[in-house]
This record gives sequence, C-alpha cells and structure tokens, in this order.
Amino acid sequence: MDLRSYYQKAKVIHKYLKIPYIRLIRHYISHRNKLLSISINNNKIYVRFQDLFRIAALIKEGWMVIQISQNLITFQSPNNAIITCRTGIGFDIGHLVEIYLNKIYGSNFENKNIIDIGMSNGDSSIYFAKEGAKRVIGLEPDKRSFDLALKNIKESHVDNIVLPLNKALSDQTGIIELIVYDSNPNANSVDEINMVKLKGSKFKERVEAITLKEIIDLFNGENIDLLKMDCEGCEYKVLRNLPQEYFSKILNIILEYHNGLQDIPEILKKQGFSIKISETNNFMGLIIANRTIH
Repeated sequence: MDLRSYYQKAKVIHKYLKIPYIRLIRHYISHRNKLLSISINNNKIYVRFQDLFRIAALIKEGWMVIQISQNLITFQSPNNAIITCRTGIGFDIGHLVEIYLNKIYGSNFENKNIIDIGMSNGDSSIYFAKEGAKRVIGLEPDKRSFDLALKNIKESHVDNIVLPLNKALSDQTGIIELIVYDSNPNANSVDEINMVKLKGSKFKERVEAITLKEIIDLFNGENIDLLKMDCEGCEYKVLRNLPQEYFSKILNIILEYHNGLQDIPEILKKQGFSIKISETNNFMGLIIANRTIH
C-alpha cells in the first residue's frame, strides 16, 4: 500500500472516528499490533488498528454503531440489518466491508434461493435476505459463531427467510472434528490439510456434518441461484464428491479457495460453468462460476 492510500484512510478515520492524526501515527509506529482504545458515542471500546478504517468506512456509508460492550460492537445498516461483531479476534468487521460495501457476492438477490456455507455471525445470510432473497440456508459449525448468528438474524428480522444450521459441510454425514482457532473464529475448518495455517492456539471439537446434497434437497426440487462457499478448505472434498445431478441444480457459485486452486476449475468447467478467478495470493482467492446456458 502506498503513502497516498495510507493518507486517504487516515483522513476517513480522523473524520468519522475523531482520532487525531498524531495519535494514529504514534500507534502505527509503536503499537500497531496492540488494541487501540477509541470512543464511539461516548462508549469506549478496544479495537485492532486494521479495524479502524473498516469501522470508519461503515459509518461513512451510513452505518450506525448502536451498542458497544467489552468485546462486541453492534452496527445497524441503512436497510436495518443489525449485526453484532467481535472485536479483537476474527474478521467480523472486515467481512461487513467486503459483503456490504464492496459487494463481493453481488447486490441483487430478488426471489433467489441461496446456500450460504460458512455464514459465521450471520452477516452474509442477512445480506442476501435484505437484498431480496426468497430463501437462505446458512451453515456454521462453530457454536460460538452460530449463537451470534442466531442473535443477528433475529434482530435483523430475517428469521422468516434465513434457516440457520449449526452443522459442518462435508462429503458425508455423521460426527466429525472441527478445528477451532481461539483467536481466529473465521478460520475454523474440518479439513486440516487445506485449511489456512495461522498462528495461535487451536483445539478440536466434535460437530455434526451435513452434505451439500442434503442441503439442496431442503429446497424441494428448486434450483439454487447462488451457492456461496467460504468453508476454509472443505470445498475440495465436497465438490469432488457432489453427484452430477445435484451440480445441475446450481446456477451460480462464489467460492473462496484456501490451499491453491487444485482441481476445482476443472470440476466446475466439466459441470458446465464458466469461471473467473481472482487470486489473493498463491494459496487463496475467489472463484466466480456461472452456469453456461445454451
């Protein structure tokens, strides 16, 4: 990132969070890996330096901070999505910027059927519902994230559209192990080989698994307009083992891959999708797949 970009971000932080430039500079130089105490609506909260711009960017676009506790911050969007995010751990606030401001999944889901794999705190499922989706089934295996998703879905008044499932996606049903990061809940995975390798402690817990075939069956024969997958490595085994007749029910896929492309492009092309790949680095990136209709 060049100096001009840093300056532009500092201007947004200064304007919308009222943080003096000199404090930003000092913290960046000496304490950028430590939490920074800021005040919003006369309430103090500790956030990571990289989240300062994200919070300011949301406020700039009309979002309001409506509640703050020690480790949680609750936002209200212009279309009344109410989403509580964790501070100090994970990537909850970053996801809000990606989904709601950068619109990485698109913006028009009127009357669409959506499968949301890796819904975390419910942010993406709520987004799809608020943008007109007919039905959303969201999957989140981690109980802590899932409980937060239930709260956010209910408070956003989309519980008549979103069906949240506290299960892990796999190529088979049953009880499997979920690898859980203590400080990175958005990186939890059932695939130890293909998951993102991060610093920090982690542990394993047993969770119930469901197959993509079973989720598609819940739509009672209707097509899936969008399959969103962000399951930290489970995508490889799941797509390799999905029967062809179920692939034909999926019209569009937006998938984040985590350990290189491997054979995913070939699988999707074979199933009639045209694909666009956006690489973040050598290991991670986004695949947008649209079914070619003749």
